[in-house]
Amino acid sequence: MPQDTKMLVIFKQLFHGERPATFQLFDKRTNTSRIAHLKLTGAILDTLCNANRTGSNIAMMINQGDGKGRTAENVTGVTAVFIDTDGACTLEKVLASLVPPHLVVESSPGKFHAYWLIDGLPLGLFRNVQKQLAQRYGTDESVCDLPRVMRVPGMRNWKYRSSTYATIIHHDQEATPIPWRDFFIRMDLVAPTRKPSSPATRTADAGSNNAERVRAALPSISADPYRNWFDVGAAIHSEWSDQTGFAMWTEWSRRSAKFDADVQQATWERFSAGKGITLGTLFWMAKKYGHAGTASAEACQPRTELEVSEMFAHTFEMELRFVDGTWHGWNSHRWEADTQAADRRARDFVKRFTTVPGKGDGSSSAERLQTRSGLNNLVELAKGDARLRSAKSAFDAKPNLLAVTNGVIDLKTQRFRPGEPEDMLSRSANVSYDADATCPNWDAFVQQIADGDNVLARFLQTIVGYALFGHANEQTLFVLIGSGANGKSLFLNTTRILLGDYALAIQNSLLQGSRGNANSASPALAKIEGRRMLACSEMPKGRAFDEALVKQLSGNDAVSARGLYSDQVEFTPVAKLFLAVNTFPEVRFDDDAMWRRIVTIPFRRSFQGDQADPALGDRLLGELPGILNWALRGVRDYVAFGLWKCPACDKQKAQLRNSVDSVKAWLDAQCRIGSNLSTTAKSAYTAYSDFMRQQQRKPLSQVEFKGTLERRGFKWKKERQHNTYYGFCMK
Repeated sequence: MPQDTKMLVIFKQLFHGERPATFQLFDKRTNTSRIAHLKLTGAILDTLCNANRTGSNIAMMINQGDGKGRTAENVTGVTAVFIDTDGACTLEKVLASLVPPHLVVESSPGKFHAYWLIDGLPLGLFRNVQKQLAQRYGTDESVCDLPRVMRVPGMRNWKYRSSTYATIIHHDQEATPIPWRDFFIRMDLVAPTRKPSSPATRTADAGSNNAERVRAALPSISADPYRNWFDVGAAIHSEWSDQTGFAMWTEWSRRSAKFDADVQQATWERFSAGKGITLGTLFWMAKKYGHAGTASAEACQPRTELEVSEMFAHTFEMELRFVDGTWHGWNSHRWEADTQAADRRARDFVKRFTTVPGKGDGSSSAERLQTRSGLNNLVELAKGDARLRSAKSAFDAKPNLLAVTNGVIDLKTQRFRPGEPEDMLSRSANVSYDADATCPNWDAFVQQIADGDNVLARFLQTIVGYALFGHANEQTLFVLIGSGANGKSLFLNTTRILLGDYALAIQNSLLQGSRGNANSASPALAKIEGRRMLACSEMPKGRAFDEALVKQLSGNDAVSARGLYSDQVEFTPVAKLFLAVNTFPEVRFDDDAMWRRIVTIPFRRSFQGDQADPALGDRLLGELPGILNWALRGVRDYVAFGLWKCPACDKQKAQLRNSVDSVKAWLDAQCRIGSNLSTTAKSAYTAYSDFMRQQQRKPLSQVEFKGTLERRGFKWKKERQHNTYYGFCMK
C-alpha cells in the first residue's frame, strides 16, 4: 500500500482544523526524534512523506499545543479522548459503545486506536477519562498523558519489517465534538470529585487551637488543691484521652509537691466521659480564679447561683443549646431536641461540688445546688446565657454537609467524618454510611423504571444527588409522570425514607388553591423549613398548582409561615419538590416562569400481574446504605455537571406543554381558522368552557382566554352589540 496523504490530512483536520499541530518524527536509523509545530501545506506534506519513506515514523500530538514543545505544560486544550487497543479489544466491541468512536485507525494488523472528539474537557480531567476508557476496554492505561502523540494514518509503520501502513478503518464524517459533560453521561463514566482534605486529627499538638488555649490557661491554676488537680485532669481527658492528654496533665501536675506518678496514672485510667467536666470547666477556672494563685479548692469554686450558671455554660457550651423554648443536646453526631438534656447534665454537674464542705446550714453553693429548686434555678439561668442560646436558623445552614446516623458527609469532597458541634446539624438521613455497601435490587429497579434508558437512569441518580444538598439553586419542580404501577411512588418513597429528617411528605392540597388568611396558622408550610426534599403524590385531575407558592418554594424566595400557637417566621426554602402523578396537573401553556421550573420524568413501564413484586419495597429498605452510595455518585455528577439536560425528560416536557395548551386543543377540535371568519366573544368563551368541562379540566378565566387568543394572533374588537373575535369561528 502506498502512502496516503489524504488520510493524514483527514486525521490532522479532524482534531486541529486549520490550526497548526505538533508532529514528532522518530528516525529508526539514528534512534533520534524531532518535534515540529506545523500546518499541512503541500511542501510540509512532501517533507513528511519523504521522512517516512526514509525510515521515520510520523506521529501527531492529539491535543492542542502552544508550539513551544511537547510537555504537559505545552498543552493548551483537549481535542479528543482515545484508546490504544494493542490487540486487547475487538473493533466490534468499540463500535458498539454507548457512544461509538468518531475515528478508528488501524495502526497494524489487529491493533487500532479509537478516538472520540470532545469539547471543553478541563485539562485536569484528561487523565481521569483516559484511565476510565482504558479500564472499560481493557486497553493500555499508560496512554493518559496530555501531550501523547499517536501514529498518523496514511504513513508506513516502521515498527514492522513488512510493509505495514496505518489506515483509517472507521470515520464518522458528520462527527462534531461532544460536550464533555454529555460524554461522561452518555458513556456512563464516573464523574470526577474534589479531593477531600486530610481529616482533622484530635491530638494535643502545637497545631491544635484547643491545646494552645489549654497550655496558656494552665499556669493560672494551682495544682495543689485536690479539686483543681482532679478537675483539670478530667477536663483534659474529655478532649484527649490518649497519651498526649496524659502528658499535658502530668506536666502541669508536677508543679505541685504532692505529685505522685502512680496516683496520677491510676486516676487518669479511671476518668470517663460525660461526668460534667469539660475543657469549658478548665477555661472557666483559669478565667475566674486564676488570680488566686495557691488559693484553696474552695476559692476555685463558684459562690453564687450566677457564678454556678456561668461555669455550667462554660462546661456545656458544646453540648447544650436552648432553641425556641426547647433544649437541644449533642448526641456525638448532631444536635437533637431533648427536653431533659439540661436537667441530666445539671445533675452530673452539681455532683462535682459534693466534696466542698459547707457550714451544714444550706448556705453554701454546694448545698443549695443539691436541692430541686437549686437544680431548677441553674437550668433556668442557663436558658438566658448567650453561649447556650441559638436561633433555629443557625441549624442545618451548611448546604454541603449531610448528617447520617454514624457521622457527617461533606457532599462536595465525599469525605465521611465524625460530626462536630460546630457543624450545627440537627437533622439526619435515615441511614448509616458504609463505603462498601451495595444495592443490587435498587440498581435493577432503577434500570427497570427507566425502561432500559441508561441516560435517564443516570439522570434519576443525579437528581437524588442534588436533593441531598441544602440548597435549591436549580429552582426546579420534578414531576414523575406515568400511568399507575410503574414504580414512581416506590422510587419516591424509598428516597424519602433514605433522607429521613431531611425529607417531608406533603399533602397535594398544599400545592393547589388558596391558603386563606395570610396571618392564619400554616403548620404544613412551617414544617417545610430546613427540609431538603418534599414528596407529594398525585393531584386531582383538572386541578391547577398554586403557581405563586410553587414558584416561592422552588425559587429561593422567602416564605412566611406560622405553626400552631407559634409566631410568624420567615425562611428561605431549600427543598427540592418531587411530585408523582398519573395525570399532569393544569399549568398555563404560556407561563414561562412555571415551565422553566418543571422537569418532567417519564415512567413508561407497567409492573402488573407477574411483573409485580410486592416484596420489593422491603428489600429496598434493606439496601439503604448501598442506596446512599448510589446517591453519592449522583452527588458527584451534580457537582461535576450541574443539573444536566436529559433528552427523554426534555422530549416529554415539550409534548406535555403542547398538550396542556387548552385553547389550542379547543381551536383544533371545535373551530375553523380563516382570516374572513369571526365569532362573538361570548359564544366563543361558552364553547371553550363547555369543552374544558367535557375534558374534566379547569377553563381559563375570560381575561386569560382573551389574552391567549390575542397572543396567537386573533383580534378582539368591541362592537356596538357584542364583542367579536376575528380569525376563527366554531364548526
